[in-house]
Amino acid sequence: MVSPSEVPRRRNGLTPPYSAPQIVSWLFLAATIIHFVLFITPILPFEAAIAVTIFFFLVVACVFHYGMRAIAVDSMDIYLKKTLAEDRDGVIKTEGKVLDHCYKAYNGDAVTIKNEQPPEGEETKQCWICDTQVAEHSMHCKYCNKCVTNFDHHCLWLNTCIGAKNYKDFFRVMLSIAFMQVVHLGVSAYLVIDIFLHGPTEDRADDWLGTSGDTSIAVTAVLIFFMVFDICSLILLAQLIAFHVHLQKERITTYQFIVQDSQKRREKAKMKLELDQMRMTELARAQEQGESWYAMRLRMGGSCRKCGCAALDPLDMPQPPPEPDPNQGFSTALGGNLTGTTDTPEQPSDGGMENGNHDNYQDEHRNDDDEDFDNHATPYQNGNGNPGTNGVAFVPVDPNGMTSERHELDSQASQSELGDPEDLVLTTPTGADAQDGGLLGANPRDDDDDEEDDVIGGGV
Repeated sequence: MVSPSEVPRRRNGLTPPYSAPQIVSWLFLAATIIHFVLFITPILPFEAAIAVTIFFFLVVACVFHYGMRAIAVDSMDIYLKKTLAEDRDGVIKTEGKVLDHCYKAYNGDAVTIKNEQPPEGEETKQCWICDTQVAEHSMHCKYCNKCVTNFDHHCLWLNTCIGAKNYKDFFRVMLSIAFMQVVHLGVSAYLVIDIFLHGPTEDRADDWLGTSGDTSIAVTAVLIFFMVFDICSLILLAQLIAFHVHLQKERITTYQFIVQDSQKRREKAKMKLELDQMRMTELARAQEQGESWYAMRLRMGGSCRKCGCAALDPLDMPQPPPEPDPNQGFSTALGGNLTGTTDTPEQPSDGGMENGNHDNYQDEHRNDDDEDFDNHATPYQNGNGNPGTNGVAFVPVDPNGMTSERHELDSQASQSELGDPEDLVLTTPTGADAQDGGLLGANPRDDDDDEEDDVIGGGV
């Protein structure tokens, strides 16, 4: 198995190896252009053929312009880029004169890269794979083996990482392709309708193909094939564009959306486990007390909830515990008062000190100390009659503030949802972020990457 550090570092989408979706997208783009030139322009009315063809190729020019910018721009983290440039580790690799010239045209030469300076006061973290300091908002891409500034996702259709430097061009190329497909679909639909109505398109098709027979069937079949392709492409592109419009509105990246969605699914699985345990407990109690009607409702409620009819379930879905307010301090986050006082405006806890009764205050607290000594001499008796530990009943709590029973539910839900934790690639932050346990730079699992490529990265 190849370790992440042994994977070749890719500069951009033009760096081999090329992905299968990238090659397919190139082929279909070329096929769409060839079909328009050979099967649409010649059989259009002469008055409209020139104008429509020029307009179509203007849209195609936008597709190539924004597509090349999105593919050729290197979205590598600036700290990593400067480190590699200083170490002469092939930031500007030799990939052929054409590819090297293209890279320099969109990214600058080695001198420009060395003179590029990161923003002042920007927080950094350590990437274990790149073995260098990178920006706090950068993430490591396992496909390109590099840290990417403001990592959004790795698009297999463009075969490159989408980050802060090329996200706008990525969004523009999606809009350009969608508009090109709309133009192609509209013109093809016009020609098909005219052929079915036995319009002049049939005669123009015969003249273009140089046949005297009926060629409308072949021309119509080709037009319908590309129309179906255009419709399927537009459906996928519309979903993708709407998704990224939502991300821009929420001001989050695709990666952040995947992390938040995974957290929601884990929390939902955890609440479902708690509900199942509540149902088993209530069902056992109902059977023990002879409440057959309530037991039947519990059984039916579980089946109805699976079908989406939660209103018929007598049990309510447990709600996640509210997150502690960090502004309220450590003692409030633990759910108790660690100051040792329970003062209220009506009942001060100074034992009459404010009235000057100092002797009574000392006698009262001396008696309290004697009682505390007696309590320490006798083991604490809890509600079950079992001795405790020096008057204190300890409840095991994990670092997240949950009891051991709740922690077990979290472990079960996380294991069923995420699988093997070794699939995570961690990037440890430094500075103030190091107190968070070093998980701020965790990359998504392989499953999340697959979901990203299939659902989010698809369409361009």
